[in-house]
Amino acid sequence: MFRRRATPPAPSRLARAAPALAERLRTAPPDRQRAAAASAATLAVRTTGLADAVIDRALRSLTANAPVPPDVRAAVAVRLIALDQQAWQLQDLVEEGRESPANQAVAFARARACNAVERALVDDPATAAAEATYEAFIATDDLPALERALADIVG
Repeated sequence: MFRRRATPPAPSRLARAAPALAERLRTAPPDRQRAAAASAATLAVRTTGLADAVIDRALRSLTANAPVPPDVRAAVAVRLIALDQQAWQLQDLVEEGRESPANQAVAFARARACNAVERALVDDPATAAAEATYEAFIATDDLPALERALADIVG
């Protein structure tokens, strides 16, 4: 009889993009993982210029390590859907030659910043840290800035 070997978990998206940072987040204590998720999401929102009262409310709760009310979580998810749709619509217009790629890139970055906030809200601190940080990286395209923002939190 053959035994199946346990399949190791697939590396996170962050582990493929920034393995050292992913490892520091993975091995950090849960409170540091939560703080890192909040910091990464905040960096993404500030860098991309995403201005939204609901996003700001979620970030304030995350930064204070306070519970994020269910209505705010739901509103963040709704904002994410809207921002994703806007980015895809602009992509279609770019392909038709009716919109500039720069405007679509801004919309895409803001959607990813919103996704960083949504991912920071995930219940599991390790997942929240890895996913929020990955989305912040995609939103900002600035791994050194992200590493600096997280250095005091996870080393």
